[in-house]
Amino acid sequence: MTGGAFRGKITTFTIARFYLLRPARFWKHIKVMLGSAFVLRDFYGNFEKAAGYPPATRSRAFSLWSQFHAVWLERASRPLFFLLLLCPAWLAWRWIRSPQEARRGLEFLGMLPACCLAALFTVLLGDCWDNIKHFYLFNLLFDLCLIAAAGLAWTAVQKRRARPVGRNLLQRVSAD
Repeated sequence: MTGGAFRGKITTFTIARFYLLRPARFWKHIKVMLGSAFVLRDFYGNFEKAAGYPPATRSRAFSLWSQFHAVWLERASRPLFFLLLLCPAWLAWRWIRSPQEARRGLEFLGMLPACCLAALFTVLLGDCWDNIKHFYLFNLLFDLCLIAAAGLAWTAVQKRRARPVGRNLLQRVSAD
């Protein structure tokens, strides 16, 4: 049988049903795919033969973020996966408990990891012959999650520094 004969019978939904009925196999598939989820640069190299470099030589220009992905994020891929799964649920809980005016930021922060997970599960349930290309949107959204988390941490630190320590301090300042 050729690939065309399977296309009529096997769809994304049949693959999703297959994995939902077999969660252990889905977890095994996730673990295998998480190993390459954070790889930003392929293993084929960047230079042609005429350039004189050995085969599969990669350019080192602009590789700082790629190295961060390869060294740190690839090693922590499983905890990051579970963090991504928990983040929308935690933000939904915070959204329910927050006042109306604070909800818009939580909605944005909830949609960001949810879209990141949607991109990840699209790759996990889809055709993944070229993982780097297929994981591009996931990596882009995950990087945006990292930037948003860093911005939130910075804002929280700045707010904590700006507020007074206690009532005694306020009473002393107002008494002077």
